[in-house]
Amino acid sequence: MTLLSTSKYLGPLITTQMIVWGFCIGAILAFTLYFFQAHVQGSLVRKLLSCGVGADNAKTLDELGKNNAFFRHSLRDNSTLRRVVSVYGGALVLDSEGEADFALSRFYIDESALEKATKRFTRDVKLYMYIIGLVACVGVGIGMHFLLPFILSFLP
Repeated sequence: MTLLSTSKYLGPLITTQMIVWGFCIGAILAFTLYFFQAHVQGSLVRKLLSCGVGADNAKTLDELGKNNAFFRHSLRDNSTLRRVVSVYGGALVLDSEGEADFALSRFYIDESALEKATKRFTRDVKLYMYIIGLVACVGVGIGMHFLLPFILSFLP
């Protein structure tokens, strides 16, 4: 175990293994976010693209079979998904209490966002690809956990 900190406050807390596992956890979190966007949110975009591009092909979440909490949360104003998915009429339909009514709001892909939507969301990441990525991150972490201190021992 190679210590990187000689601080009297941190002492032996910061080690090369902690840095390696910090990078691995960060990579796993980033890959999980990418999988969520490509697989879950991408399924909505791919479904909208299959219905056609333009406001005349707008569909509700019920018509798309995607009326659940994930998609309602993802389609709130100023979200990443709303940069490519437009709302018919320009704004979400509000119910009597002023809350967004996703059962009546209709969504579509505008022609101006078509290139961004296809570039970002048309690749469907399968679950086995996600699992292989996680196993690879853990494998690299285990390898670096043992190899990095050995490699650093050669430094003066």
